Amino acid sequence: MHRMTTTLTFRLDAEQRKKLRRKSQLLGKTESQFLRDLLAQELGERPLSQVLAGVKGALSLKDNPQDKWRQKIRQRNWRA
Repeated sequence: MHRMTTTLTFRLDAEQRKKLRRKSQLLGKTESQFLRDLLAQELGERPLSQVLAGVKGALSLKDNPQDKWRQKIRQRNWRA
């Protein structure tokens, strides 16, 4: 991690702060770390492969070829 050398202050409305607090807690991060990670992602400081590393293989569907969701996913998936 980089050493933090500057401070940025900005205002949020009460609802945004509530959502920020909730989301950062769910992820087990401080609000500052959550915002730094969002900025790093938005500013392109991490390769896409690193951003998506935790998503690979995350979707698991039961083996039911008649399932309507499976059919829709297959219809819209360019690799299918």
